[in-house]
Amino acid sequence: MKTIDDYFVRNWLKKDRWMLHKEASIKQALHYFVQSEHTELPVVENGCLLGVITLQNCLSQLERRGNAEEAIASIIQESEHTKLATFSMRDIERIPIYVVTDSQQLLGTIRKQELLAFYQKRQPVDKQSNRYAKSQKAVYFKNILGESPELKTTKRIAKKAAQSLAPVLITGESGVGKEQFARAIHYEGMTSTGPFVSVNCAAIPENLLESELFGYADGAFTGAKKNGKPGKFESAHKGTLFLDEIGDMPLLTQVKILRVLQEKEVERIGSTQPIAIDFRLITATNKNLKEMVERGEFREDLYHRLHVIPLYIPPLRQRKSDIPEIIEAYMNSLYAMYPQERKTIDREVLRQFFKYDWPGNVRELMNVVERMFVLSDHAHIGVNDVPNELLQSYQDRPFHRLYERQQHLMLVQKEEERGLIESVLKDVKGNKSRAAEILGISRATLYNKLARFNA
Repeated sequence: MKTIDDYFVRNWLKKDRWMLHKEASIKQALHYFVQSEHTELPVVENGCLLGVITLQNCLSQLERRGNAEEAIASIIQESEHTKLATFSMRDIERIPIYVVTDSQQLLGTIRKQELLAFYQKRQPVDKQSNRYAKSQKAVYFKNILGESPELKTTKRIAKKAAQSLAPVLITGESGVGKEQFARAIHYEGMTSTGPFVSVNCAAIPENLLESELFGYADGAFTGAKKNGKPGKFESAHKGTLFLDEIGDMPLLTQVKILRVLQEKEVERIGSTQPIAIDFRLITATNKNLKEMVERGEFREDLYHRLHVIPLYIPPLRQRKSDIPEIIEAYMNSLYAMYPQERKTIDREVLRQFFKYDWPGNVRELMNVVERMFVLSDHAHIGVNDVPNELLQSYQDRPFHRLYERQQHLMLVQKEEERGLIESVLKDVKGNKSRAAEILGISRATLYNKLARFNA
């Protein structure tokens, strides 16, 4: 890939498949417009470019004559922006550009997404808008990506919880973003002016956990700091204390935590002087605490103290329609982290992502995107850049029952249908009658589908 021109011609143009023949019908053209999400398509004969047709011309012709089977030959326009394969990228003024040989053989089309892969890299990245930037601390509900019905329900409950001081217990698999929700509840809640103190109970050795939480007095043990050290309870005063992985907390520590919550005061290790504290408590776990209570692994009284407002975050496999938005936001943060050109992701990659179940959830998705971004040799990330283990995992996935396979395929088809309808509505500026016509369905059917998407 020596030049930009070489990249487009050799690595992108050969992949262009959205071309029409002059004998094609208006109905077929409309189908292509819907599938490709374009508003202008090239018309070819024997591989040579005859001209272009536009979505608007097709719709106007259909409105005048009412014949969807009419050939498109009568509405072909001459393209005013073709370029030979040897053109300079500095000559670009309009897109799409149809790249041809000297004999008008159509090599392919350059559209906005390919062009932006090279030219948007020159634009400064607004780090404040990078909703997954690692350095960002404050998180708000608008920063939590996803508009799926499942995630909307979780956000709605979390927003209500933020307007109270009641303890919140966040549950969900690893990697779903439990701390993101905890921070959003804090920064949009009643303790937002105070500190947000996070403690990972599984990451701190058992013999150090109590000193981290309760703090210690001067001379409490060998190696203790002079004048002692405040614990996390004190540090969270007038703010929020977030205890992550609460299910990994030892039973003995659970007893002492319960007393702090009941008495609203804490004693440092090695001291008998109580210190009054006031904080909002949020806990999180990927374990089933109720089952742990039944097995005697978690105190029942503490469980009821924590389980005032339960908040469940669904795994990514149950809200795959959120994947494109998450990818877009994380790609923006990658541009700020790595001095590389902007990159686009092929639609086939997204199809593969929809097939995969993401056991590591959002965290795994972000790791895969970052790996592809760094290792891809081209500005357009294709299916060949998808990690082999991800593809192999899907191919080897056992479907023991036909019903399970059908349910999986229905989920993938539903997400693709939703994306298609949203794209058509965007192209026709929200005109539902026109969108229904393009999609080949009744307006009532379109309304029913939109209602299911927003349920």
